[in-house]
Amino acid sequence: MAEVITRENRAYYSDLLEDMHKQRYNALFRPHPVHPFGLGWDPSEAGIPEGYDKDDFDTDETIYLVERHPETGEILASIRYNPTMGPHLLSEVFPDHCKGGITRDPRIWEVSRLVYDFQRMSKEFFDGYVRPRFRAAQTQLCYNSGFIDAVTWLCPERMYNSTLGVWPNTVPLGLPKEHSDGKSYVAARSEMDAIAIEVTTKGLEDAGLDPAEPVLFQMNAGLSEGFARIAA
Repeated sequence: MAEVITRENRAYYSDLLEDMHKQRYNALFRPHPVHPFGLGWDPSEAGIPEGYDKDDFDTDETIYLVERHPETGEILASIRYNPTMGPHLLSEVFPDHCKGGITRDPRIWEVSRLVYDFQRMSKEFFDGYVRPRFRAAQTQLCYNSGFIDAVTWLCPERMYNSTLGVWPNTVPLGLPKEHSDGKSYVAARSEMDAIAIEVTTKGLEDAGLDPAEPVLFQMNAGLSEGFARIAA
C-alpha cells in the first residue's frame, strides 16, 4: 500500500526516506536505459550532491507518498507534496512557466519528484499493479485530506497528455518552455475532484484490481488533524 509520510511520523520512516532520496537521484540524475521516464538532469545545475537527491523543497512541511513492494518492502514509487503558500519549485525555480502568475492558495499544493523505480519491478508489475494503485493513492490522498483541492506540477511536455488521462480537469499554467536538457516542459494545475477519483478508480478496474481494496496504508487514516496543522 502507499504510505503517507508527514513531519509527525517522519522519524518512523527515516531509513525509508534515506532510500527514497538515493532512489530519486538514480532515477532523475542518472540516465537509465530501462527507465522510460529517465530525465538525466544535471545535478550540479540543480545543486544536488552526488548520489542523493534532497533539495530546498524537502522541508518539514513536505508530505511524501511512497508505494512499497508488497513482499520486499522496497520503495517502488514516490512523490512529494508542498504547500503553494510557501516557497516551491514553480515559485522559486520555474516562475516563467506560469503565465498568469504564481499560484498561492492554502488548498492548492505542488506535486514534484514523481519517481518509479524500474530496476525493482518488471514492466508487467508496473503496468498492472504499481502505476494504477499509485495514481489512485495520489488522488485519494488529496481528495480525502480535507485541505488539498488541486495540485500544480511541472513535467516534460511529452508526459502532459498522459496526465490528462488521469486528472481530466487539468489546465496549463503557461506555454511549454525548453530547458537546458533540451526537453520541453509544461506547468499545469489539476483538480483533485470526484472526476479524478472516478478516473483513477476506473484505472484500477481496467488493470484487473479490486477498487474496494485500500490503496492507502491504514496507519495514516487518522492523520487528518496532522494534515490540518501542516496546512495551517
